[in-house]
Amino acid sequence: MALITERERKFKDALDNPELFATPLLAILIDEYSTDFFDWAPEALYMEIKDDFHVKVSESNRNKIGALITAMTTNQFFQNADIFAGVCKSLSGSEMDFSVFQPVTPEELAWGVTEVLLNNPPDPERGNTEFSEEVASFVGMMLENQGVLQTPAALQFAIYKTPNPVEDLELMFADDETMFSAAVQNQKLVAQEIDQNTRENIQQLKAQLDSLPLSKPKEEGARS
Repeated sequence: MALITERERKFKDALDNPELFATPLLAILIDEYSTDFFDWAPEALYMEIKDDFHVKVSESNRNKIGALITAMTTNQFFQNADIFAGVCKSLSGSEMDFSVFQPVTPEELAWGVTEVLLNNPPDPERGNTEFSEEVASFVGMMLENQGVLQTPAALQFAIYKTPNPVEDLELMFADDETMFSAAVQNQKLVAQEIDQNTRENIQQLKAQLDSLPLSKPKEEGARS
């Protein structure tokens, strides 16, 4: 049996790590297989990974990888609310069951959008410059139903059922300015906490990428 290299060991440990985000998982596979595996059947990909790295990738990490590939190779994340919801939950490491309706948390929504756009920046040719009304309304419904009336930074495209839900607070507390101010401040804090969670995830994702022994492109003019 061939000895496993340090690079292979680190990749094996990473692929087996449930805390890894989809981006570093995908980076490992692109480093090893280029983007050819985007067209492979999932069974073929995971058999190849098992042969090369001696690890069985968990269902959670498989879901993260599949979700990010879907979001990068089709425009369905931007057009279809069901696909959007599944990708957001999967990228957050949550289980997704398409046979029943599952609410998506504000944190899952914000992180899903953030991680997809980190890997798939807006490009008119790819049809990912804006979210459809179906997706935007779904996000607005999820936020409003969970009491998030101040839109988090990553979800500014959301369309609420109520045109301006924060204004409804003013009507609700029309006779109590103190309560209205407190309610508005609370909404700001809720949005800020979601934004902070997203920023922390980005920092953790960067640290995960930095820890991987990914191949670096040769410098221009370097000898083979």
